[in-house]
Amino acid sequence: KIISISEVDSLIGKKLAFAHIVPYGATILLVMEDGTAAAVNQMSDGDGDFIGTEFLNERKVMEYIAHDAKLRHQLAAAGLFDLEAYEAEQKAKREAEARQRLINNEARDRATYERLKLRFEGPQSSAV
Repeated sequence: KIISISEVDSLIGKKLAFAHIVPYGATILLVMEDGTAAAVNQMSDGDGDFIGTEFLNERKVMEYIAHDAKLRHQLAAAGLFDLEAYEAEQKAKREAEARQRLINNEARDRATYERLKLRFEGPQSSAV
């Protein structure tokens, strides 16, 4: 699971299993023993002076991992994070949400149809 900035407190008390820190690199990736991952990007100005830290969102973390084959292999070999399995899980989750939206939309459309049918074809209607 990739955590967001709002979930950063969930890292408290967890054991760090893997840290990807590239010398002179801006991004630091931390992976806990339970597979929870978080990444930060250290920002600097043109002179190389540190100016702040950005907590990366899920999409940016996925891009970071996806663009580094060695990192992907290390994480998978350690059993900490498998990008392909994660993407398959996210795809299945999106598909389940889409199916549920379709069911909800059909139920709403059916209720609207029944309401309109009653309104225009019901006993109080004078339409011929």
